[in-house]
Amino acid sequence: MRSDLFTVPQAITIGARHHPEKVALIQGDTRITYQQLNEESNRVSNGLRSLGVEKGDKIALLLTDSIYFVELWYGAVKAGAVPVTINYRLNREEILYQVAYSESKVLVTESQLFENAKDLPSTLGLRAFISLDFRIEKSIYFVNFKKASSAETPAIDLAAGDPCWIRYTSGTTGKPKAAVLSHGSIMFCAAQWAREYDLKYRTVYASVFPLSGGGTYFVVANHYAGATVILYSRFDPAEIAKSVEREKVTTLIMAPTMYNMFLNFVENERKKYDLSSVTTVVSCASPLSSKTVGRLTNEFPNAGLHNGYGTSEMAGNATNLKPEEFAQKGTSVGRPVSGWEIRVVDEEGRDLPTGQAGRIVVRGPNLFLGYYKDEEGTKKAFLGDWFGTGDIGRFDEDGYLYLVDRYHDMIISGGFNIYAIEVEMILNSHPEIAEAAVIGAPDEVWGEVVKAVVVLRDGSHLTAEKIIEYCSRRMSSYKKPRKIEIVEELPKNWMGKIDKQELRKRSGNGIALGSFQGGIGER
Repeated sequence: MRSDLFTVPQAITIGARHHPEKVALIQGDTRITYQQLNEESNRVSNGLRSLGVEKGDKIALLLTDSIYFVELWYGAVKAGAVPVTINYRLNREEILYQVAYSESKVLVTESQLFENAKDLPSTLGLRAFISLDFRIEKSIYFVNFKKASSAETPAIDLAAGDPCWIRYTSGTTGKPKAAVLSHGSIMFCAAQWAREYDLKYRTVYASVFPLSGGGTYFVVANHYAGATVILYSRFDPAEIAKSVEREKVTTLIMAPTMYNMFLNFVENERKKYDLSSVTTVVSCASPLSSKTVGRLTNEFPNAGLHNGYGTSEMAGNATNLKPEEFAQKGTSVGRPVSGWEIRVVDEEGRDLPTGQAGRIVVRGPNLFLGYYKDEEGTKKAFLGDWFGTGDIGRFDEDGYLYLVDRYHDMIISGGFNIYAIEVEMILNSHPEIAEAAVIGAPDEVWGEVVKAVVVLRDGSHLTAEKIIEYCSRRMSSYKKPRKIEIVEELPKNWMGKIDKQELRKRSGNGIALGSFQGGIGER
């Protein structure tokens, strides 16, 4: 393999050369070293080439998180192919769309997901169909596929600017887009994360984000640093807690909703797990509430807490709020990290004054190449060479960025802009509220009013009236929720974010039985 210095295979080939016996991956009782991971991914690469896969071809991975997933992802990349990671929780129509749209030549799946994929090979005319399980008919059994392939390094020329991965966006505002990431963007992310979060040879990282989403970034970053990565087939707080104690995990990276589920488990469990090995706790995907910060600090007394901001298209985080900054800037997502530039602009692309909220645009080496087969969508996403993230934010006088809302989640009530995140932060500060989401509900008088959908903590008897009273004391009258719906749980997407599209569908933007609508006369 002849490659530029900044191509993804080097995340494991360098480790295989310098510390071949170091454990690269753990799942349950299975451990594989850097040398084994390098050789097994070489077998995948050479096997794909024997099937006629050429540089630039797409390989669809419809898989749960596993060591095989990582071998396949690295192997496809080493072959010069572009892995297309498909969220296995999608329904058949969604999977069909994503595999077909990506023009994948090969599909890899497993028996437990086969029901939603069984007719895809014939429907789409795929070149090959690989199964992790021998029980799937008319497929290539993955274990035999590897055995028949050479472990030698494939002779493929790779460059930092080559496409490396197609990752579908979470689709929170419509049909997901196929973001194309380059080798260079992913490796710059790896180097950046290693520096910002102190990833190194001694790091033991618990990989809880889905590999079909952002989880793969984190795996590559840790392998780039020579760390050990622990994989889980699904998000299971009990299994994570056990492995933190057993494997002496040092680094956790989760979305706030994941941390809250994990904290709920460890706080309510009779057995007290030893979490003292954790030295780095990173939150990303959405803002952290002050209540969650307090709980994390309590459960991980030896850990430095970080918060960052990024999107699917940015291949990592563009900001970092460091541990020593939380006391003064705890609701911020930090300042831009090395290599990134961030601006807050108005609708015309003009910079806004400090403190004023506007659209967040970014520029940096991690940025994606564009949306696959969507030149118009790519063009609309950029303001010159600045990428529009779709988020609203503001800077303070010290240069710290604060997320205000998703642009499409902003509520306009009586001509006033109301930012859902601002209301959610106040709701989530209530000690009896486990989590909350805010959406706009149609209203004949005001156009829209604020509706809060709330999950209460176990044992709480909090009423909707009390929730509105709590909000009334902490925000302007026009911002407070006019409608409250108390539910058992909030819908989440595959990245652990609250799925507001689904929430709007479920609620119909109306009032469910047992919900509360407050008076809306005062503004």
